Order: sequence, then structure tokens, then C-alpha cells
Amino acid sequence: MKSLYLTTAVFCCLLSGCQLLKQPQKPVISSDTQVKFAQEAETIIRQQLSPSDALYIKAKDKDLYVRAIENASVSKLQSKGYAVQLVLPVSERQKGDSGSYNSEGTEISLDYIPYKQSKYSELVVNIDGVRYSRLYAMQGTIPQPVSNWICRTAVNPENSDDLGE
Repeated sequence: MKSLYLTTAVFCCLLSGCQLLKQPQKPVISSDTQVKFAQEAETIIRQQLSPSDALYIKAKDKDLYVRAIENASVSKLQSKGYAVQLVLPVSERQKGDSGSYNSEGTEISLDYIPYKQSKYSELVVNIDGVRYSRLYAMQGTIPQPVSNWICRTAVNPENSDDLGE
């Protein structure tokens, strides 16, 4: 009987140990979340820029989560009359397009920052070096804003950690 308990205990420990060794999965961004973040990015961009401005969004290198938000934002802005182009990183361009690319217009970059072991995440929209960010909480599949938009500009461009008003 003791050996049965011992065997069962060892088996349970091994089984739970195997579960702990698995790589944690990154949360998948649902299409509802992509649309919500695209709407939010489009709102802050529309507040700062007019539809007559040419825009280009610099895509993040191999970040599929941010890329989904970027693609949704491009579609959303184009539907509102903006001339928007998504500029891929050099590593993802086709062979003939791997050289330097001179974009015309206002540079925009988007970033999605999930907070580890938390239901909170942050959406960051950079418009020509000015950083706008907003904190969100996941409630179901739709992110809900829990803060206002925060605007930060770099005081010293060489040191991006030096932020001021």
C-alpha cells in the first residue's frame, strides 16, 4: 500500500513537473482586439494629423502581434481618407527592395506591450518621435482603456530614457 501511494505521488510530481517545463504561450490577439487597438490608434492619429498628410507606418521586425495591429490601422486610416503606407523592415522586404527606402510624410510606429502576469497592456503610438501611450485592461476579448492618453517627447534625442513634457 505504501508503494502505491509513493508511486502515485512520484507520478503526480513528474506530471506536474512536465507541465511546468512547457514554454508559456504568448496570448493571441483576437480580431476584436486588433480592431479595437486600430480604432484607438486611428483616433489619436486623427487628433494630431489631417487627412492631407501623407503617413507611413514603420513595421516592427517579426512581431506578429504588433503587425496585426499595424495592418488593421493602415486599413482603418485609409478608409478615413489618409494616404498610408506600411514600410516593412529590411529583413522582410523582397530581394529587389532590400535597399534603403526613403519614405515621404509623417513617420508613425505602433507598439503593443502586454504586462506579464497581468490583465493590463499598453498601446504606444509614435508620431514623428512624439510618444502617445494608453493603458488597457482586458475584459473578455475587448480591451478597455483604464487611463487617458499620455504624451511624452524626448528632451534629448540621443538618450531616449530622458523624457520630459
